[in-house]
Amino acid sequence: MISWTEYLLLCTAGVLAAGFIIGWKRVINVRNYPFAFMLLMFVTYVIRPYAAYTFGKGLVQLEPYLPGISYMAERDNAILAMLFCAALIFFALGYRLMYRRYSRLVESIPHPQELSDEALNIFTRVSIFLILAGYISFFFARRGFLGLGGGPVEYIQTNSGTILGNTTGYIELANYLVITGSLLYYATTRKLHWTMTLAVPWIINQVYFGWYRFMMIVFGLGLMGVWLAHRYDRRVTIKQGMLVFSLAMVSVGVLIFMRSNREFLRQGETIDVLVEGVQTASVDNALGDFSGFEGTWFMVSTIGYRTPMYGSSIVYNLLIKPIPRILWRGKFLLREFTWYDIFTDRSYEAYLYSTLGKSEDLWYQGPVRGSIGYALEEWGWAGVAINFILTGIFLGWVQMRVLSANRNNPVWIATYAATYGLIGMLGRNDLFGVLTNHILLFYLPYALINGWVKYSTGLGAVGKSQSSVSA
Repeated sequence: MISWTEYLLLCTAGVLAAGFIIGWKRVINVRNYPFAFMLLMFVTYVIRPYAAYTFGKGLVQLEPYLPGISYMAERDNAILAMLFCAALIFFALGYRLMYRRYSRLVESIPHPQELSDEALNIFTRVSIFLILAGYISFFFARRGFLGLGGGPVEYIQTNSGTILGNTTGYIELANYLVITGSLLYYATTRKLHWTMTLAVPWIINQVYFGWYRFMMIVFGLGLMGVWLAHRYDRRVTIKQGMLVFSLAMVSVGVLIFMRSNREFLRQGETIDVLVEGVQTASVDNALGDFSGFEGTWFMVSTIGYRTPMYGSSIVYNLLIKPIPRILWRGKFLLREFTWYDIFTDRSYEAYLYSTLGKSEDLWYQGPVRGSIGYALEEWGWAGVAINFILTGIFLGWVQMRVLSANRNNPVWIATYAATYGLIGMLGRNDLFGVLTNHILLFYLPYALINGWVKYSTGLGAVGKSQSSVSA
């Protein structure tokens, strides 16, 4: 065990090492993905536990579920610090690999070509259609939209028992479609006020239900991504950028304030009651939505009792999760799809229960793993190297691909922005846990829209490699 000051210094050394590998000029450039990724990781794995233990009483919010967690997490903080440093260094190696491979290509790209008004009009109309499709999708979910409509309560039988249907899938679809359309609309029109007007009902719905409110961070970072891309060519003002940054900070504030009662609007509470709840909450609880540290400790403490997933959750997320239950009623849950379930006659949950003598739900699920925790769960100790090198390679490849694309094309700007938003989920989750939704609901729609515009307008320049955001 080390002191929390030593923990802070050790983690800071890891940040410095990663910055040296990537190059500090690139890291501190807000347009480059490492800036947002390393900042989010630092908040999740350094600021969050340091504040909880220095100014609070540790992980007190989890004590009712995991007695002794505050002491045990503090006991293992040297291991957690080393894992954090390793994760950033492996990420830096992966990102640097892509940067070196494509940097010369980016430098040789000529100036971008302007798109026709016809192409821009198509982008605008399609973006509005995506937003409306997102709002309509809410009404298929069980909770509806702002308490209106909603599908019937539906129960589905799986291998683990009975679960509620028409919940997560429709809500995820709705959230992503609204964000996808909003980012494309802002990228096309550069009109922030109209973008926010179209998104305000969605924001109110997020606050009203209190669940999936973390998607507001994705939305806020996405708006920043669009502004950063346009600002490179001075197409948007500094004043608009300050407003976008303020909106992103407000979304963070909403997360913190709603920790005391995430359903305060539905229960008729006033803002004053909510503020009072935040003031009396522990530091750990107030920062609870920036979760990941405690889940990583949870994996460190139980890794000796677990068989790694060895890629089964990646297979599930990429190939099985996208299949809607309307087509596959008895679709596996993630917890049911492990190699242990498939190749033995007893479930992984039963194995954990018999081995640990604990509630199988608690030991299987536990707190949110965090990006490092999910890497440990998937591959064991080697997962930190595997997951974070691949994360660096992926973010580096996407950024360099956008850099070599036409920065006058709203699709490429929206793709850059959507990936900027994805980074907002990589503290509490890992790349493979969120990549499926991004591929299907961000990248695929943008690719189809880009192909449609290219075909219908006859403009080969729409899809050709040109140039974009500064490296």
